[in-house]
Amino acid sequence: MKLTKIASVLGVSAAIALATISPAMAADKPLTDNQKQQVQKVVHDYLLSNPQILIQVSQKLQQQQQQAMKQMEQKAQQMIPSIAKDLLHNSQSPVLGNPQGDITVVEFYDPQCPHCKDMREVIDAVIKKDPNVRVVFKLFPIFGPQSVFAGQAALASAKQGKFAQFNDALLEATNPLTKQKVLDIAKKVSLNVKQLQKDMQDSKISAELKENKELAQQLQLMGTPAFVVASTNGTANGKKKPFLIPGSTNEEVLSGLIQRVRTGKTEKNKS
Repeated sequence: MKLTKIASVLGVSAAIALATISPAMAADKPLTDNQKQQVQKVVHDYLLSNPQILIQVSQKLQQQQQQAMKQMEQKAQQMIPSIAKDLLHNSQSPVLGNPQGDITVVEFYDPQCPHCKDMREVIDAVIKKDPNVRVVFKLFPIFGPQSVFAGQAALASAKQGKFAQFNDALLEATNPLTKQKVLDIAKKVSLNVKQLQKDMQDSKISAELKENKELAQQLQLMGTPAFVVASTNGTANGKKKPFLIPGSTNEEVLSGLIQRVRTGKTEKNKS
């Protein structure tokens, strides 16, 4: 059992223990050190006598998490067709892979996000193995001003035709991505740094970042990375259901969803 699950279970167990103590201890007054020790002993003794409760509560928490994730994905599937134009076809969003690909993978990411850095190889592998996939990159800087600066630079690099090289270099670099480090990386991939800094001030870039944030909010994304897999031209016709992946994934899962969207097959009728 993972430590995070155990911690959650212990929290629930503590609540159970509190319910068993006297009304005086459950009053509004803060517990004394002696009372806290009593609660800890109750929890300790209860778990030793009933170790199966850890598994039961953990399973219940997992079920609730899975249900919440399913509801989130269902809401996203309903939302995606209404925002498909901005999500899939914003001309300011960098695109790699096949620009005419029948399936689009949209990645919301932050260059400083460790999990986003891990996903770079997965995305590269999918693009390499599937010639009919287009990947749209949505800069979604959630790790503060440094991420915003890196995001602006990444978008601006596209104006010099260097997004792929620069973006890869940002994701390969160690954190923090300070302004100087970002500019040094730009120089290493042969970007015109002065032009890059000028292009970063373009209002279209700030508008793109703002729109990406709004799209993420509409999809109820809680962090990065996150992926949308959808039919490039048929998202709104109801025939090919899009999918949301609210977190990291692997090549097998991502490729599998791409094929499911491409064929229009669901989990039930998949053959």
